[in-house]
Amino acid sequence: YAVSDVFSRFAQTLQGAGAIKREDLLLDALEAKKEAAQVIFLLYIGDQFINQRETVDFHPFWASKKEYVDSALELHRLVQSHLQKQKRAIPFEELKRAYVGKDIGDTGVRIPLSTFSSFLETSKHIMQGYDRSWGLRDWPEVNPKGIKDKAYVALKNTGKPLHFTQVAALIAELQEVLAKANKQVLPQTVHNELIKDERF
Repeated sequence: YAVSDVFSRFAQTLQGAGAIKREDLLLDALEAKKEAAQVIFLLYIGDQFINQRETVDFHPFWASKKEYVDSALELHRLVQSHLQKQKRAIPFEELKRAYVGKDIGDTGVRIPLSTFSSFLETSKHIMQGYDRSWGLRDWPEVNPKGIKDKAYVALKNTGKPLHFTQVAALIAELQEVLAKANKQVLPQTVHNELIKDERF
């Protein structure tokens, strides 16, 4: 391959993602996980690609429009504030209505639909949950970590009291959705967590 062909493929892939993409997801889209170091090197030397390094707010990402890099933090802050006010995970459609095609703060940048989800993916504070809604990463209903968080999600979703063995079965189903199916859910562990947690 000529370098210009490689750059063209990178540009097309970025454009297909709305001109901005989190680095690991860009490597997936390019089917280049094994060649990550070489691809990242080439992205750095390509003048048309702009990098946002990893920070406390951002996953590393690449863009083909500088204004997207400059406005990403403002969009993240607006969405985080919106989520905190709502105090719940929000379906993509609802977030889309609030932000797509509208000016982002003082930046004057309007986020097109093709770019919006890629913008959200670059945030370390915003995350898409197992149910495809978006919320804050530290919310248990968006990013359940331990058995007690998963029990909370299972019970919240059913909306009724369940026997701890039923909760364990729901947690096992949830772990499959979360791609953590390798961990066995023991009903006794669920029982112990339910007893200790004041949410139950």
